[in-house]
Amino acid sequence: MRLFILLILLFFFLESNAQDQGKIDSLLNLAGTDVSVLQKVDIYNEIAFNYRSVDSTKAMMYVTVALDLSRDNSYDIGKVDALNNQGWVMLTSSYYDEAEHIFLEALSIAQKSEYKKGEADANQNIGVSYWYRGRYSPALDYYLKALKLWEELDSKYGMAGARMNIGIIHWNQGDILNARENISESIRINESIQNLPGIAKGYTNLGVLYEEDGDLDGALENYLKAQQILKDIGDKRVLAYNYCNIGIIYDLKEEHKSAYDHFTKALTLFDEIGSTAEKALPLIDMGKSFYRQENYALARKYLSQGVDLARQADFLSSVRDGSEYLALTEESLGNFQKAYEAHKLFKSMSDSIINEQQTKQIAKLEADYGFQKERDSLSFVQERERLAYEADILERSTNQWITLAGLIVVIIFLIGFVVFNRKLQRLNAEIRKQNTEITTQRDDLSRLNKAKSRFFSIISHDLRGPMGAIAGLSELISKQVMEEHGKDEDLEKMTSMLKTSSNRVIVLLDNLVKWALKEEGLMPFHPQRILLDECIQETVALLKPQADSKNISILSEINEPLIGYLDKNRMMTIFRNLISNSIKFTPEGGRVVIRGTKLKDELEVTVTDTGVGIPKEKLDKIYDIDKEKVSSGTRGELGTGLGLNLVRDFVHKNKGRIVAKSDLGVGTTFVLTFPRG
Repeated sequence: MRLFILLILLFFFLESNAQDQGKIDSLLNLAGTDVSVLQKVDIYNEIAFNYRSVDSTKAMMYVTVALDLSRDNSYDIGKVDALNNQGWVMLTSSYYDEAEHIFLEALSIAQKSEYKKGEADANQNIGVSYWYRGRYSPALDYYLKALKLWEELDSKYGMAGARMNIGIIHWNQGDILNARENISESIRINESIQNLPGIAKGYTNLGVLYEEDGDLDGALENYLKAQQILKDIGDKRVLAYNYCNIGIIYDLKEEHKSAYDHFTKALTLFDEIGSTAEKALPLIDMGKSFYRQENYALARKYLSQGVDLARQADFLSSVRDGSEYLALTEESLGNFQKAYEAHKLFKSMSDSIINEQQTKQIAKLEADYGFQKERDSLSFVQERERLAYEADILERSTNQWITLAGLIVVIIFLIGFVVFNRKLQRLNAEIRKQNTEITTQRDDLSRLNKAKSRFFSIISHDLRGPMGAIAGLSELISKQVMEEHGKDEDLEKMTSMLKTSSNRVIVLLDNLVKWALKEEGLMPFHPQRILLDECIQETVALLKPQADSKNISILSEINEPLIGYLDKNRMMTIFRNLISNSIKFTPEGGRVVIRGTKLKDELEVTVTDTGVGIPKEKLDKIYDIDKEKVSSGTRGELGTGLGLNLVRDFVHKNKGRIVAKSDLGVGTTFVLTFPRG
């Protein structure tokens, strides 16, 4: 069963069209009609595509014809398709290097002729070639190139297949989260085009991921979704394997009756399609299940039947798995001789699987060795010795001239070195003197800078507590007076002003502390997956009193979760300073709008106000700390100039970008982009 899962994972896109003899017959009939040579090339390539994973001999026959006709007629598209088919046959025959060279040739021709579909196929095939050999990083690179091309072609089938293969690579690399995201996206694309087989395979692969991750309920949910689709399309063979998957999950959940029912359904379907050999798979799974239930008699019955069928069909992996459990079963029954025989079979199959993977490579090495022996015949050796002798004479003559030239160069170099060394000694003495002075000045500046930063940090830290107490005390006084004397609008207004002023001072002190920590390199950096929209909502709630005091409305127009791998503390500081600045420089009755959206690989957040705006000549200087450049707000609010400096540094620390756009009298917009999490 696991072999079947593997095939689904690998061939989901590239081999989604299995051999269809009716389709092949139709293509052959069409090739016999009065069609052009180029059309025949396309027909032969289509026939080769249908044969290439099931009958390599027939596939190569049609590939050869297609290649010859394409070359004779300078038909690059036909040549690219033929090379992709030829490379695939070599790949499935374990000639990985040869396949890769063929795919690269197809890629080169496709790029030169701007045949994007052929280019996408070649990139996809090269990715599979690397995947076969366990080189997952380059495989992922080629899959991503293929995906980009399929997107440019707006090929939903291509995009769905590429997403599936990218998900498989992430799974191989242990990145289960990205694997699920890409396979889920593949399912979504297939659903948009009603590609039911693709949807079913996607849910099957998700089931495998959940099963590998130990989430049996998640695995079962996805297998059941695949089951319903497979029933609808009537694919009995794949449905039978799906029943096996579900049976295994029920068995692991110790719901043995449900497991047995699904294994039985798989057996029934294999009987209906006349596939006796494939019955080995559910029989072995049933045997394993009864072994786990310690029902050794039934375990032996089903395991024996399954192993016999698997041996007849040469299913090496199934023979290995079944004989392993059969040995354990016979041992549990006390039949040690039979247990020993089953274990020998298990060991033999394990070795055979390894040997089978090496056989084709050994055959290729033997062929290469034979060719090498033929080349090393007597005449070849004599010719090689003659050329070696002539090369030796030429080399000796060349070496003599090189030696003479080298001696001359060395003498000139020694004379120059003596003169240069004397000048260098005098220059080094002067440089050491200057370095000593520079080091002393640098150390003095460093001490002063650290003392300044430390002083700001201490002052800011010590003032934050009292200011927070003032803000809290103002609310307490207001509440106490209202309880004793009723609502007093003047008192409520003064209390609100006091709270707003206190909060503004706290923000300034907080900026000062963080600036001092940043300057000293002491501010911690802890990136994690966070929701940017939640950070923005918290900031808006914090600054609402400041906005209300100026009758300014703050609108957050973010309609989807924005997930990024970012430092939340720095994000809060960024949005607090930007929104606070917008309020500060916006007249009463104005508006501040925060928007967010997902781009392809990034998140974009904009903060827009209807404020006084920034002159164009000052836009590129707003992040500098310069007291002379600090402007007052529309109510005369003062600032330190630290806020935007912190914003820029914190954005860059989180691998983001910030751009400011402004029109005088209209308002200002800050555009921030961050990598998606």
